[in-house]
Amino acid sequence: MDAENLTRVGEAFLISLVISIFLAAYVALVSHRADQVRGGVAAHVLHYLGAIGVVGTLPGGIAAIARGSGIIGIILVAVGFVLIAVVSLWFYAMVEKPAHDLLAQQEDRGWTEQDARTSGL
Repeated sequence: MDAENLTRVGEAFLISLVISIFLAAYVALVSHRADQVRGGVAAHVLHYLGAIGVVGTLPGGIAAIARGSGIIGIILVAVGFVLIAVVSLWFYAMVEKPAHDLLAQQEDRGWTEQDARTSGL
């Protein structure tokens, strides 16, 4: 891969990164509506980076085709975005799991005597 082709790959990556930053905001918003993020600011940032990686794969491939990067360039851009998604979502899961465990522990307190008295059964 020569310097000119590598420049085209970099341009394709940057083009798709700009596109995916905006599209990932929508994807992350819809995802938050489905399942709330409870791990704090770090979890939100990692979740957004994961959305960028997932969303950026297709525009990255299209931009690499449009820039004439060749099959190797297309694969490099797509694999780059997939790696961003996998790594950031893996760290997101590590940050989010303790928050989900704490919530599950709070919700799983069982049927108490107070619940039986106030249930009206």
